[in-house]
Amino acid sequence: MAWYSFWGSAAAGVAAMVVTSTADWARSLRKTLVLAQLTLQITAATAIVAQA
Repeated sequence: MAWYSFWGSAAAGVAAMVVTSTADWARSLRKTLVLAQLTLQITAATAIVAQA
């Protein structure tokens, strides 16, 4: 689970960096991607600590 969360977080981060438009839909999408990245990072950290 940590592996998938880690790579999902990386993909969300890259996608958030790629969306560079200043349109309202792009701002909303970027915000959603950043929140998804944060959630996946927390999930990965929790999975790693739970396995220790």
